[in-house]
Amino acid sequence: MTTSFICVFNDRNLINRNSLEEIINIPYIEYIFKKVLHHEFETPTGYVCKYWQYIPINTDGTKRILKAGKFEIIDIGFDEGERNFRGRNITISENLGQTIHVYRSINQYDFILKELFPLIDELTNTGNWSVFTDLLRLKELEKETERLNKIIDKQSEKIAELQTDILNLKNNP
Repeated sequence: MTTSFICVFNDRNLINRNSLEEIINIPYIEYIFKKVLHHEFETPTGYVCKYWQYIPINTDGTKRILKAGKFEIIDIGFDEGERNFRGRNITISENLGQTIHVYRSINQYDFILKELFPLIDELTNTGNWSVFTDLLRLKELEKETERLNKIIDKQSEKIAELQTDILNLKNNP
């Protein structure tokens, strides 16, 4: 199957269907995405990697612009990659097209729930691209700080062990 449709309900649960006709009469749908196979890559071992494009659409099948406060998501690029997923670009318009931004998406699986909706929520809540990018950077720095603190903790444990070993050697020559 090269095309399927993803329905997202008001509570952000989703279902997949094979045709638009199967979903247009389902109540409480907030979003519909057309999932189109963009390309495939077969590895030397025979595994086939599939790369998709997600297109927000209306119930009549026409493309839909996703709104996020003063921002509009005007394009969700196709999955990039061959052996490994390399991301996708999301094109965002600010102030009715006065400024265009590109957000680099890195989530291959569950993209809609784990990355697109949080992006929409964050843009809506911040209302400012600079604040949004600063918050992204802050989250990255918090993760890096956590990673470095774990390294420090491990190193501190090693130092404590070595100090104990030194004391034992001094006391028991």
